Amino acid sequence: MLDVKYAGFGGYMEVPCYEDGNGKLYFDENNGTGGLNLYTGAYRDEFGDILGEPDKKVEEEVRCAEPFARHLRGNDYQMLGRLKQDCEYFLGAGAGNEDVLYYKNVTSHCDAMEKLWGSFSEADKPEWISMEQINEYRTRMTEALEIKAENSFAECVDGLAAALDESNRVIAASQGHERNASAIYRQRIFIDMDGTLAEFRNVDTLEKLYEPGYFLNLQPNSNVVNAVKLLIEKADVEVYVLSAYLTDSAYALDEKNEWLDRYLPELKKENRIFMPCGKEKTSAVPGHIREDDFLLDDYTKNLGEWEPPARGIKLINDINHTHGTWEGDRIRFTHEPEILCGMILDVMKNRTHYHEERLADALNVTESVTDEQTEEAENEMPDEGFYEDYGTYSPRL
Repeated sequence: MLDVKYAGFGGYMEVPCYEDGNGKLYFDENNGTGGLNLYTGAYRDEFGDILGEPDKKVEEEVRCAEPFARHLRGNDYQMLGRLKQDCEYFLGAGAGNEDVLYYKNVTSHCDAMEKLWGSFSEADKPEWISMEQINEYRTRMTEALEIKAENSFAECVDGLAAALDESNRVIAASQGHERNASAIYRQRIFIDMDGTLAEFRNVDTLEKLYEPGYFLNLQPNSNVVNAVKLLIEKADVEVYVLSAYLTDSAYALDEKNEWLDRYLPELKKENRIFMPCGKEKTSAVPGHIREDDFLLDDYTKNLGEWEPPARGIKLINDINHTHGTWEGDRIRFTHEPEILCGMILDVMKNRTHYHEERLADALNVTESVTDEQTEEAENEMPDEGFYEDYGTYSPRL
């Protein structure tokens, strides 16, 4: 029996943490609902903040006298937030497609929102959405459906044009005209916000994440932000921001959009994708995820869910990667923007793979391996599909 006590919030996803009698810390991956599901990997830094990433599941029985428990209707708040986000997506990047809605129908979707909102007592009603806003969503979404019906012929033409573009890409690629093909088909990269574009700021209580200004006042990782600007301006890739947000926060979504307006105005509004915390990022990708889609993220769990079928690049921000569990491409955030942009493109174009470590762990030069070096190394290795990258074994990507 493992006896633990609640120790506060920590880690990248700010989950409840627990401490045993020996001072060892654990993450609760159930996030305060449905009992404890503890993982090792948590630790305190010199300031007392709990950092780290979930590592190994605790298999023995766990006992806690006073565990942290979320609001009894926390799931209902999350569901209402999900329905609200679906409305925003429907009116934006979803282009009036009812399939993006949880209930697959505007009327049913808005009816469910009204019913759920009305089920809360006056004291528990969320501040971040009102009945008036729900009615406004209903009106705007109904109008969007009417406009879509009127423009159905134009949409059909657009679909034929898209099919023709894809056909031209395939033909051009098959004939070896890569330049023509790349002008038609753009590879995509999805960029995380918290800990990647913005500096991660730990908090000692969950409530601070819900305070006005928390997300808006996060400092930018300047090298990363400026590298993304270069990707948008110069590179033959389509850049998206893909970020999770607290659906039960009155400020998180608006502040994340305002943060992007302030620090990355070059990014098109329709290329901002926000999804509820806890939902896999692959589920929010427009259309369907492609094998050559890339995710730049600082959180191993997100990257692990991303590949396969697609590819992930871990941004090493000198807070994460404490256990070295991510064996794929890893790039430190300390490079100058031009170099960082070039390294990202190297990986995307399959020219070079980077396996950098935290500065706290290794102060050596960048470790990289070209495809030619990889092939040579593979010829000397067993058939398990691994190659040696300057002393580090990593899976072939």
